[in-house]
Amino acid sequence: MQAPGFLGGSMDKAREQAAEIDKHDKLRGALAYAAIAEKDKKTSEAESAYQRAITSAPDSVVGYNGLVNLYVREKRWADAFATLDRISARLPTEHNVPLAVARVAYLSGEQLARAEEGMKAWLANPPKSASVNTQALAHARLGGIYEKTSRKEPARAEYEKALSLNPKLEEAKKGLDAVR
Repeated sequence: MQAPGFLGGSMDKAREQAAEIDKHDKLRGALAYAAIAEKDKKTSEAESAYQRAITSAPDSVVGYNGLVNLYVREKRWADAFATLDRISARLPTEHNVPLAVARVAYLSGEQLARAEEGMKAWLANPPKSASVNTQALAHARLGGIYEKTSRKEPARAEYEKALSLNPKLEEAKKGLDAVR
């Protein structure tokens, strides 16, 4: 799909490869079809492919995340939140859902109270597997929620905390600049 034609790449070749992948791994095949559909700007086909990925591996977050990201790009906020709710119901221990809810809330301006509550709970007891970068991102997301709800001082504090954990985090840098 990404290889130039003179190297043998084409969308037809990509579809052939997706079909071959699908024979051996339904999840990966569905994801390949979704990538092709997105490249072709065929949103409904991509959505269907992500739904197939979820059906083929309902206990994997990969298909759900692809679908949420598609909905975010399309600004289909209700669908993004509904998909995050599906992840929570299916995989209640999936610790990254509050981060995703906060992202969608910040981008959409919707469900900010829910996102704030989730981020505060996550930060109060981060999963043991959470990296320093993930914790920085969580602080930046909470800062973004505070910013959206016109609370500059708490936003500034969260952005600064994020940058103390990861000085290169662009989301926190931009947020801090916005609340200064």
